[in-house]
Amino acid sequence: MPKKPGNNATEKRGYLIGALIVILTAALLGGLVFYYGSHRFFGIPCANDSALEKNLAGLSEVSGLEGKVLLDGGSVPYDSETNTFYIPQNMGSFGYDGVLSAEGGEVLWNRGISEKSKQSLISDGDELQLFYIGGSGYEKFNVIITGLPVLAAERPSGEMQLLYADRNGLHRCSAEETLEVRGSRSKIYEKKSYNLKLTDGKQSFLGLRNDEDWILNALYDDMGLVHNALSYRIWNEMAANNDIKSDNTAEQKFVEVLFDGGYSGVYALTERVDKKQLSLNKGDVLYKVRDWVKDSGKDAMKLVYPDEPDADSEAVRDFFISRFCSDEAVTYEDQRSLLEYENALDYALFCQLTVAGDNLLKNSFLVATLRDDGTRPIVEIPWDCNNTWGIWELAFQNQDFITEEACFSTVGDRLIEGDEAGTYADLADRWFELRRSVLSEENITGILDENFAELHNSGAYERNYEKWPYYHPGEGEEAEDMTTIDPSLVTEKGVKISDIWQDEYIYEYVRGRLSFLDGWFEEKQKENQ
Repeated sequence: MPKKPGNNATEKRGYLIGALIVILTAALLGGLVFYYGSHRFFGIPCANDSALEKNLAGLSEVSGLEGKVLLDGGSVPYDSETNTFYIPQNMGSFGYDGVLSAEGGEVLWNRGISEKSKQSLISDGDELQLFYIGGSGYEKFNVIITGLPVLAAERPSGEMQLLYADRNGLHRCSAEETLEVRGSRSKIYEKKSYNLKLTDGKQSFLGLRNDEDWILNALYDDMGLVHNALSYRIWNEMAANNDIKSDNTAEQKFVEVLFDGGYSGVYALTERVDKKQLSLNKGDVLYKVRDWVKDSGKDAMKLVYPDEPDADSEAVRDFFISRFCSDEAVTYEDQRSLLEYENALDYALFCQLTVAGDNLLKNSFLVATLRDDGTRPIVEIPWDCNNTWGIWELAFQNQDFITEEACFSTVGDRLIEGDEAGTYADLADRWFELRRSVLSEENITGILDENFAELHNSGAYERNYEKWPYYHPGEGEEAEDMTTIDPSLVTEKGVKISDIWQDEYIYEYVRGRLSFLDGWFEEKQKENQ
C-alpha cells in the first residue's frame, strides 16, 4: 500500500530531527573542542608530527621571536623564563576566542593537542606547543590557556595590557601605567603588592569602577587566596542589608599577572576605598587606620579625604581617639552619639564571625559623613582581611579560633562596657537576623565555592603555588613570628604552603564558627533577658 503523504513528511521531519540531535550531541561531546574538522585552533593550522617535521626541515631553531606572535593583532602576554604565552579564555563557552597570527612568517600548532576538552585543557594547566616559522628559522613556544584575565605590566612604569574573555569574545585593555610597591610589613615579602596608577586616564576593568587608581594585591599571605575575597563580599552584603550610607568596602577580581615578562601568579585587582567609592562630599572625612591606634595614637591614622588636614578632619580624629582608644572615662551616651550604631553592630559581628584580629582597630577605614544637623557620626569599614576566617598571625587553622568567645571590635568592646545588657541584646538580634540571609552557611560556603571554582577551574590556583610554594615571613624586625607553626615544617625557605593549608580548612571553620556563635548568642540573650 502506498504511503500517505502526511506520513512521508512526518518521516522526513523525523530524519531531520534525528540528524540534528546527532550533530548537537557530537558538538557537546567534543566536536567544538578544537575545531579539528578543519584542523585549526585560534585560526591557525594544527599539524600532526609528520607534517610538522616537513615544515621544520632545513630550518634552524632560534630564539627571541616572541614579539612576532600576535593575538588579534596585539602582543601576547609572555613569560621569558619558561618561554610561555598566556591566553585567557571564557570558561563558560565551548569555542575559543581570538585569532593568532605571525608577523613575517607563520605559526602552527602541534596537532597532539587535540585530545582534551576545553575545560580540561584549562583546569589541568596543560602546556601546548606553538611553532613560529619565518625565514630560515623557527622557534617553539609553550602556551597556557587560562580561565582568568591576564594582566601584563612593566615596573616601575610602562605599558599595561589586560586581556580577558567573556561571552562577547576576547577583549584587550591598554594603558600607560606606573607601579609602586605598597604595604607596610608586606613590603618585605617575595611576592609584592603594588599601587597601579594609569597615567593616561581612567578605565573600567572587569566590571569594576571607572578609575585611574588601582591596587594589585599579591595575596601572598592570604592562604588559599580567598580570605580577602570572601571577607569583602560578606561585608558588602551586610552593608547592603542595613540603612547606613557609605559603609561598603572594595571589590576585587582575580587576575594572573606578568611583570616585566615574568610570570608572577594570581593577584587581586582591587578598587580603592576612597572618596569616589563612598560618594563623599565637602565636609565629610575619611581616615585609613593603618596601625594599632591605642599604641600609636595620631600617627596610626592616615587622612584619605580631604586631601589636606583641616579643623574638621582633626576634630574627627581627636574625638575618635579620645572616646574609643584611650583610658579616659566616657559615657555610653557620648560614645553612641558619635557612631552610626547599626554599622558599629555589623562591624563588631564581622570581627566576631571572622576572628579578624588585624581588623579590631587596624586595617580599617573610618568614615565621618556630615549631617544636616552638623554632626558627623562615624562608620567603620574593614580592609586587608587576609588574617580572617580562622587564620590569624600564622596560627594556621588553629581550631581554638572556632570557639573564641570575644573578638569584637574596639568600638564594640567600648559599647559593651557602657551597656552590656543592651548591646549584647542588639548584637544577638542583628546576628540572628543576618543568619537568615547574608550569614547563612549556604550563602557563605556558596561564595567560597564560587571563588575556589574560579581559581581551580582556571588552572591559576595551581600555577600560583607552583610559583610561590613557600610562605616566608621576611627578615629583620618586620619579620613575622613563625613559632606558632610546627618547627619541623619551617625551613630556610619558609613554610611550605601545602603543609599548612587545605581548602577544606576554611569550610570547617565556617561551619564550626556559625554553630558556636549561634549557641553563644542564645546564651547572651538568656543572660540579658
